Amino acid sequence: MPSGLEVYDASSHTVFGTATRLSRILGSANIGATASGYITNADFATGTIWWTITSPSSVLGSYCPTITIDAANNRIGYAPKTDSSLAPDAVTILYGVY
Repeated sequence: MPSGLEVYDASSHTVFGTATRLSRILGSANIGATASGYITNADFATGTIWWTITSPSSVLGSYCPTITIDAANNRIGYAPKTDSSLAPDAVTILYGVY
């Protein structure tokens, strides 16, 4: 069953619509402080990949890994930053498609 949200102006023109681009959370992954690799999911091919990071420790003076989206291969890459004097921090990546 389709779902979404549409907002119309006074002339009944659609100003905003989400009927074709609703976000879906596909999963999460706990990433070690110095880990590198890829997250793959077959459902990445069903939309545009998005991600966000949560840092469980939120330690001041730490940093999160570098995250890349490889849409051609339907995956999210992660690797520790190499250009920082700060300590690495373990994170959780929440990811999905819209």
